[in-house]
Amino acid sequence: MIFHNVKNMNINLTLQDHGINTTSLDVLIEYAETSIYYLMVSGHEAVATWHQLRQLISETAHWPVILGNSLDVSSLLAYAIVPEREVLQAVLQLSAVIDPAEWFAQQEGLSAYPDSDWFDQVVIYERQQLKAHNQLLGYGEDENDPLREIDLYPSSTSYYFRTRFDREPGRVRIGLIPTMESWQVPAFLGYSVGGPKLNPALHTSILRRWKTQYGAEVVTIADRLLQLYATRPPQSLSAAVPLAWEHGVYCPGLIDEEPLLYRTAAVLREPLWSFGWD
Repeated sequence: MIFHNVKNMNINLTLQDHGINTTSLDVLIEYAETSIYYLMVSGHEAVATWHQLRQLISETAHWPVILGNSLDVSSLLAYAIVPEREVLQAVLQLSAVIDPAEWFAQQEGLSAYPDSDWFDQVVIYERQQLKAHNQLLGYGEDENDPLREIDLYPSSTSYYFRTRFDREPGRVRIGLIPTMESWQVPAFLGYSVGGPKLNPALHTSILRRWKTQYGAEVVTIADRLLQLYATRPPQSLSAAVPLAWEHGVYCPGLIDEEPLLYRTAAVLREPLWSFGWD
């Protein structure tokens, strides 16, 4: 359900002071003491508006999130477990005691988080498989090795990226979540997409881990799509392989699409991480 009635005039005035059109500003989800707001913009303006709102975090105390079109928002709210304030605090407290590394290991049937030797062996195995495939097709041994030539994406706060909403013909909603920590966004939205293994507390805990390690910030939560931007992406193979592995455990659909070698190359080249669940 989408509520109408903007209560927080401070955020309205702050946005106006910075030249942001607040005609469409409205309440998305209403809590007892606070609310989640949204703005509507054209699809081609969504990323630019997100940039602008991201720079105003210290003034608005609301994290911007691209929520998609009206259908995306309706689907998101249908799947969301919107918490009351007491439940929200419980979700955040639970996320603080969850150990994502332990969870990743458990999902793969491992007794502990893999060490560097384990990841090295996985890379060696996948490269051997690739070489065998190349030989079968008459290619060179290193042909199509995604890790052969890697141009590292530098750590950055410039946020150069595109989303699927850039060409959205209709209006796109950008949520304003009452937190300055983007990893808390799944808790505020009650984000439970990803099947029974993922719940708001687990999403929150994993995103906090990636924020701490790679400066990953929430950009998009639209129905079954989650996008993060890494301001400090991995700069070495030894860091990228475990991260790519974690991505696959978090979103198994990625494993079906690409082997670990290709996912590793992707996180080294691309700071925008996209996750989708059926």
